[in-house]
Amino acid sequence: MNIEVKIVAPGLEEALNKLAAAMGNRQLQAPEATADPEKPEKPARSAATKKTTPPTPEPETAGDGTGPATAQAEPASDESESGSAIDYAQVKAAVMKVSTTKGRQAAVDLLAEFGAKVGGDLTEEQWGPFLARAEEVLA
Repeated sequence: MNIEVKIVAPGLEEALNKLAAAMGNRQLQAPEATADPEKPEKPARSAATKKTTPPTPEPETAGDGTGPATAQAEPASDESESGSAIDYAQVKAAVMKVSTTKGRQAAVDLLAEFGAKVGGDLTEEQWGPFLARAEEVLA
């Protein structure tokens, strides 16, 4: 693999030489041009032509309790009996605990019971039952 970078900056060499002169009167030499004559050069993109993504605005909340903010404020659908939401970090920790306590194959078998090869394959709906089954395996 051969990667070549070409910087096109008129006046840069002169500015660098002035800087070098101010730092001890050393002259810099520009490297030889190695552009491939068969490949057409693409024009450099200026900051004005680069694509930028504007920041995503926050959804506005409706005063009557309707709108996007209400939907985001609802509790997660995958809550355990204790009322706390289950997150993927708990699933990951359970897989690691089964693996370190009972062995890698036990963790692989547990995931397979839920049709998964890795913890990330589990759906959010499976997290609760998976954690309960992991506790059984660890008991």
